[in-house]
Amino acid sequence: MLSPFFFFSSAAGLLNVVSHYYIYRVILIKNAPALEVSHRKLFGIFIYSWLARYVPGKIWLPLGKVYLGVRAGLDKGSM
Repeated sequence: MLSPFFFFSSAAGLLNVVSHYYIYRVILIKNAPALEVSHRKLFGIFIYSWLARYVPGKIWLPLGKVYLGVRAGLDKGSM
């Protein structure tokens, strides 16, 4: 049987990811108020770049957001 700590830590981890996404979204929209992007696409950019920072190193985090954002059609300057 799974421990209650497993469920608590899973919920805390999910809450952490979602709260970081909303912080990232608010900062992005404050920098580019005319930006119109769906939550799904922006969440995908955030998750890919957030998880990929462990693969090649921490330099991928900002570069990944810009790279994936430009591929998704966002302005490079607002990223």
